Amino acid sequence: MQCKTQPRKHQLASMEFAKKSNGRVAFFHSIGSGKSYCSILSAQIWGCKKILVVSPTSVIQTWKDEVKKHTNWKFIELMGDTRTRQRLLLKKGNVYNINWEGLKFLFGRKVGNQFVINDQAIFNLDFDCVIFDECHRASNPQSLQTKIAHLLSMSASHAILLTGTPISGSELDLWGQFWVLDNGKSLDRNFFVFRNQHFKPTRHITPRHTWVDWKLGKGEREKILDKISPITLRFDRKDCCDLPPITYEKRLVDLSKEQLDAIDILKGEIRDEFNPKLKNKLTKAGINKAIKLAQIPGGAILTGDGSLHRFKSNPKLSELIDLLEQLEEKVIIFHAFVEEGRMIEEVCKKKLWKFASLRGEIKNKPENLSRFLHDKDTRILIAHPLSGGEGLNLQIASIVIFYSNGFMGHQKRSQAEGRIYREGQTNPCLIIDLVAKDSLDEHLLKVQSDKRNIMQSVLDYIAI
Repeated sequence: MQCKTQPRKHQLASMEFAKKSNGRVAFFHSIGSGKSYCSILSAQIWGCKKILVVSPTSVIQTWKDEVKKHTNWKFIELMGDTRTRQRLLLKKGNVYNINWEGLKFLFGRKVGNQFVINDQAIFNLDFDCVIFDECHRASNPQSLQTKIAHLLSMSASHAILLTGTPISGSELDLWGQFWVLDNGKSLDRNFFVFRNQHFKPTRHITPRHTWVDWKLGKGEREKILDKISPITLRFDRKDCCDLPPITYEKRLVDLSKEQLDAIDILKGEIRDEFNPKLKNKLTKAGINKAIKLAQIPGGAILTGDGSLHRFKSNPKLSELIDLLEQLEEKVIIFHAFVEEGRMIEEVCKKKLWKFASLRGEIKNKPENLSRFLHDKDTRILIAHPLSGGEGLNLQIASIVIFYSNGFMGHQKRSQAEGRIYREGQTNPCLIIDLVAKDSLDEHLLKVQSDKRNIMQSVLDYIAI
């Protein structure tokens, strides 16, 4: 086996675990611990030559980077319309990456208004390993997505589950994932048998509704974990002592059509706002429109009359929710624009997540900060870099998510990162950027690394 990069201790341990297995394993390592490389190593040790990776759209670029970094394998991204995906599937490669939402288009067929499984499309496959990244998306045994994942897994000789959060609702979530992995060998082939064996029903009756709530029986959690333990391995990021002190991760999201249309309109308007006396300089009106251009990916924009417009679909906020559902520890979310902070707060309230906020309009900042630092249940700090990015010691957290960078520049960005990555920090730190593809986001992120002039990044973007 050839590795372009030296695996870390927990990755080597994961590889050895896979080597001793029957070719089907679950890696439930925490976020930021390098699960993708663990799965690459495992596929290599098994001798796999053709691998299908099913992952969220947001991490396809990460998979592409990881494959290039660690191997000489050819990577093929199975994206586009159905015919494009089918053509790409016929190309010769080693790692093929498809998003979860794309499964029905490539391995399903439409009957009336619904998709059903296309058995023949799956039967013709010759993958020797299927990797399910963020496999908690296969928790619902009734969903078409889970059923297709199950057949894909059974069509290959090897399979790997990857997630840091296999349980989001209850231990019932585990059944679908392990049905996909080993066809029910661990948790029974029948969901209802599994549920009746480990859970007890509680009937709720109201004047208008009656429903049954299934609660885990006493001591049943340990029995479930015992059943999956032979093929399951977990490393917490805190236990990976040889991880680098700081790791950067980028999550890409696709903007909605409404957002893309708004970007196109603004780009055209900005091109008309160059100062005729100063070459490559925007007028004041052009700068204001450039700020709006940076606001769009976050989900809201300040209109010409001063009112706020929220876009109907907000893919970046959805990705943030998915991330927060995977994290159990304290996390700081930096946002560039006030309305973004308000939207994130609304999500936290809806999800019943305890949070604290730091930005200009927050009146009781010391109380908010104290709550984040001292209340173990307040695990989210929503902060603007000008309020939470300077002078604060926030080493109680080791994860920072940049919902947006805006025009903060390299210095403000470094100060924001420095809230957790400083003297007294005992855990490896993880910095995650949420970046909207084909938006100003990508250009503003470059500003943070190469210290370019911020407005020049706007000019580079509208020139595309």
